[in-house]
Amino acid sequence: MNLPDEALAALARSVGIDAQEIARRQAFLEFDETDASLLTQMHARLQDVSRRFVDDFYAHCIKFEETRRCIPDPQSLKRLKRAQTAYFDSLSAGDYGPERILRRLRAGGVHQRIGLEPKWYIGAYSKYLIGLLPELWRLLGDSPDKFLATYRALQKSVFLDMGLAFDTYIQADRHAILGLKRYAEDIIASLPVGLLVLDQALKVQSVNLSFREISGLKNGEDISGRELEHILPLSDLHQQAQAVLASGTALHGIDVALGEKRLRLTITGIRLAAENRLLVAVEDITEYKRAEEWQQHYTQTLDLFTADAPLGEVLEGFAAFAEQQCAGASCSIQLLSPDRKHLMHGAAPSLPEFYNRAIDGLEIGEDIGSCGTAAHTARTVIIEDALTHPYWAPYRELAIRAGLRACWSEPILSADNKVLGTFSLYYREPRTPTPEELKLIRQGARLAAVVIERARQQENLRLAAVVFEQGTEAVVITDAEQRILSVNHAFTQTTGYAPEEVIGQTPRILQSGRHDAAFYRAMWESIQATGRWQGDAWERKKTGEFYPKRLSISAVRGVQGEITHYVGSSVDITEQKAHVAHIEQLAFYDPLTGLPNRTLFMDRLKQVLAVAQRHGQRVAILFMDLNRFKEINDTQGHNVGDQVLIEVARRFQATTRGEETLARLGGDEFVVIAEEADQAAATLIAKRLQQALAEPIAAKGQTFTLGVSIGIAFHPEDGATIEDLLKRADIAMYRAKAFGGGHRFYQPEMSVGLAERMQLAKNLSRALNAGNLELHYQPQVNLKTGTLIGAEALLRWNDPERGWVSPAEFISIAEERGMIGALGKWLAGKACRQMKDWQEAGLNFPGRLAVNLAAQQLEEAGIAGKLQAIVRAAGLTPACLELELTESSLMRNVEQAIVVMEALKTAGFALAIDDFGTGYSSLTYLKRLPADKLKIDMSFVRDMLQDRNDYTIVATIIGMAHSLGLKALAEGAEQAEQAETLLALGCDEAQGYYFGHPETAEIFAQKWLRTGAAPE
Repeated sequence: MNLPDEALAALARSVGIDAQEIARRQAFLEFDETDASLLTQMHARLQDVSRRFVDDFYAHCIKFEETRRCIPDPQSLKRLKRAQTAYFDSLSAGDYGPERILRRLRAGGVHQRIGLEPKWYIGAYSKYLIGLLPELWRLLGDSPDKFLATYRALQKSVFLDMGLAFDTYIQADRHAILGLKRYAEDIIASLPVGLLVLDQALKVQSVNLSFREISGLKNGEDISGRELEHILPLSDLHQQAQAVLASGTALHGIDVALGEKRLRLTITGIRLAAENRLLVAVEDITEYKRAEEWQQHYTQTLDLFTADAPLGEVLEGFAAFAEQQCAGASCSIQLLSPDRKHLMHGAAPSLPEFYNRAIDGLEIGEDIGSCGTAAHTARTVIIEDALTHPYWAPYRELAIRAGLRACWSEPILSADNKVLGTFSLYYREPRTPTPEELKLIRQGARLAAVVIERARQQENLRLAAVVFEQGTEAVVITDAEQRILSVNHAFTQTTGYAPEEVIGQTPRILQSGRHDAAFYRAMWESIQATGRWQGDAWERKKTGEFYPKRLSISAVRGVQGEITHYVGSSVDITEQKAHVAHIEQLAFYDPLTGLPNRTLFMDRLKQVLAVAQRHGQRVAILFMDLNRFKEINDTQGHNVGDQVLIEVARRFQATTRGEETLARLGGDEFVVIAEEADQAAATLIAKRLQQALAEPIAAKGQTFTLGVSIGIAFHPEDGATIEDLLKRADIAMYRAKAFGGGHRFYQPEMSVGLAERMQLAKNLSRALNAGNLELHYQPQVNLKTGTLIGAEALLRWNDPERGWVSPAEFISIAEERGMIGALGKWLAGKACRQMKDWQEAGLNFPGRLAVNLAAQQLEEAGIAGKLQAIVRAAGLTPACLELELTESSLMRNVEQAIVVMEALKTAGFALAIDDFGTGYSSLTYLKRLPADKLKIDMSFVRDMLQDRNDYTIVATIIGMAHSLGLKALAEGAEQAEQAETLLALGCDEAQGYYFGHPETAEIFAQKWLRTGAAPE
């Protein structure tokens, strides 16, 4: 483990080691040329001594754990011996220049890195000097003076080296400590939550960058010592802070308004530098509240439509709401006229009436005011000052009279990007919008578009009902020779032909040319035989435009039964066909990516397999699952995840060819059907799909690197049915995922083990139904007192056929087979009944009994009520239980998890986040989770005494838990040293083999439970 030369040079500068310093140290030690000469004379004679000594020295080192861990293997031992021999030889080599100095600095740096403390290599120097005395006496005993002079020279050289090594070790250690300090400061500075530290007098001690940004403080402004109410002038805040100081109980979820901002505060007590302090966490929830208000207003708007409120009334309410959202603004909504040339008044609750009348009917066009230009260009128009901008020149006097200066106008666009009107905000002083205000304008325009289109759709439906009731279908009456005698108004509207243009003509004037002679021959044969025909046909309007219609033709017969007239009625079904196409799109295509969905995929695969079976062809199925997508979706949110899926689908689609069908089955699973494909062709397709994800994917301002795991199965050799093919392609995909991605072809041996897992699942089901599972109980202790504060109930299964089955094996099977809910219910019931049995036996169980709640249980409807019923059935209260939820299960759907946790919390259960540190928790979500405790995963506790990173992670989690007002429990404490270190770090509780193994209820009670009342 060598330090680079540039690092050594920097280290030498930081310690202050240069040629002058070395000369001073040598002078102080009185090390001079005479000493160097004496050592040089002995150099050759000590060569063999150094080698023998090194062998003895490392035999001695291996006896001690602290030095033995620096010698991991025989190769390292050989390397260390060579280096040590070279060093001892250098002590008498006569070369005491810069290169030797750098080697000693490097040695000190390496000692610090591997954790070899000075006390151990001081012993090395001591052993060397003591061991060398007999050899020097043997060589120089006949000259005692030279013996003493040489030994003194050797001591001086060794002490010089020791000083250099000590300086380097201390400096490197100081750098490591400063690095950790900077790391902690960087984390605090980068938190999105504002942090404010107060002393007991409620005066400011420090704030982070986020707090300055939220509260509007300048970066350089020193606010130390200022009163809390001067920084956050909020009513009751001072009293709330004093209450936290007095009680020590944190206050969470304090929602307040500071100017135009909405804030959420958390106040908690902390201890810094042996003194009590207050930590105020401030979160800016302005955007969240604003979005909530917009959603509420949108819901109210939909309610108005349901109640058949007029469009004008709905728009007036919407404009008034927009004005509430934008302080000082006047909102105006204008609608595009039917001729699409003018803007008509829609709503403007705060603008003067004379102004609304003046601009009603405003012509649209380039440079015609803010609204006229926005409607004409379909772009946002921002006018900072209407009195100086050229667009407003014709309306300047009107603006002065109305007291208006700024006008920002956004076009209201339909779903197909057609202008419906404008959404505008006016201000009485010149100004331009902030990014937040610009976002609000565009959001307002989008909601206005929904309102207008919804109103127009309802109006169209009402008109269609009137047309239908009055028989306004397009009607044509002809004579027996099919010459047109009469048409109605609906016909003219539909076809564009006026009555005088078609009377005397035949309906052939409407023919589109899309139907052949056979179509018309079948039509007339039906009319002649049955007197009527009904069906769909394409016709042509006067403009030449083709359109579909639903046509019904009836023959009118005279007294003698002869045909005298024909009556045709038709309906333009253009919209209906579009609607059917839209329904088909929804039914058969994935709404997010536009790819065929599972339904359409299964239908196409069925058809492809039928053709393949008839013609003896092969078909390849490529089953794909994205690597790392779940991590992105959990940590970045579903909006980002959706954008990633859209881009993945686009890239996959770009690689597929005509004979290949790409579909999305759901989540991050995609599949390709490749007709007439052999192994070589399937390999090429797989490589194209993998290459499609070679470049990172950009979404919402971030980039992500994804991979894909592909399983390939063939018809007919891997399966003749759809189910078999998909199952085996899925098995091959999981094999590919197990090897880190890429593609794998299905092989029969991949299915080995499935039967065993299925049998194990059957055995587990029988054991669950028969109640043959067991619970063992592991103690949880208070680290300060060592007393029992609770226990965790752990599920165990002794299968009659296989013996004890690992929970890691049967829990995963329960999750796969949908048994985890029933398993969790049994566990909770059994744990509650055992707690009640202990109580009735007079045994005192301090604290709560912890049980695990699986991820799938979080998704059960009414899980809080179900657990309450289980607890009450045992005669207990929810306060007796602590529910443990793994960090990874919470991140699957954080918002849903928060709702469920709040329901459990309200019911009275205590909540702990299990295996903390192994998932991908966002701090933003973590602070919202209503938990009581963080359980530090045993993987960090196990190696924290040897691994500095694990130690730092454990310390950070403990500090984070306390900052959030939570307790910290460490899992997997197996040694006394671990327990002592955890206590020193401030950890509250622990469990692990050091305190006790999981035991049966009887043994646990004998060891840990006592009779009598609970201790005070």
